[in-house]
Amino acid sequence: MKTEEIALSRVSENEANPRTITEANFQKLVKSILVFPKMLQLRPIVVDETYKALGGNMRTRALCHIVSMTPEAIMDVLDTDQRLTDAEKLAIANYWSQWQEQPTATIVKASDLTEAQKKEFIIKDNAGFGDWDTEALANQFGDQPLTDWAIPQWILGMAGISNEQKEGAILQQKEKEHRNQA
Repeated sequence: MKTEEIALSRVSENEANPRTITEANFQKLVKSILVFPKMLQLRPIVVDETYKALGGNMRTRALCHIVSMTPEAIMDVLDTDQRLTDAEKLAIANYWSQWQEQPTATIVKASDLTEAQKKEFIIKDNAGFGDWDTEALANQFGDQPLTDWAIPQWILGMAGISNEQKEGAILQQKEKEHRNQA
C-alpha cells in the first residue's frame, strides 16, 4: 500500500458512515491525536477515488477540528497528559502550529473497490472481533493511561474475574451502551 500526504481539505467525511461518536469520546480522540501525531502516518485514512473517507472518518473529523483550535487550546489539551515533559509538549505544540498552516492527512487510496466492497470495508474496518485480555492489560500496561488510549474503565475493572463473569459483564455493558444510543 502506498500512502500519500495530501491537503486535509481534499478529504471529505463519509456522511453515510454508520458509526457515531459521543462528544466525550470525540474529545478523547482529539487528545489522542494531539499527543501522538506520529500515529497518523501509521494509520492512514483510507479514501475512495473521490477522497471520501472509508476508514478513519472520525480521525478526519478530529483533524478538521484541530485545524480550528487555538495554540492555547492545543496546549491546554497537551497539559492534561502527565506523561509529557514540558519540552515534549512544546515540540508537539510547535508541530501542530506548523501543521495548521498547511493541514495535511496521510491517506491510502482504495479506489479499486466496488461499491459493495466499499460498504463491506467500512463495516469490517470498524468491527471488533477480538476482546481485551484484562490480565495482560493489567500486567503489561498497568502503568499506562489506558482510558486515555480508548480502553473503557469497565474493561479495566475485569482483571481477576472469571471468563464467565467477564462475558456477563461485557453483555451488560453492550446492552447499556445500546440503550444509551437509542
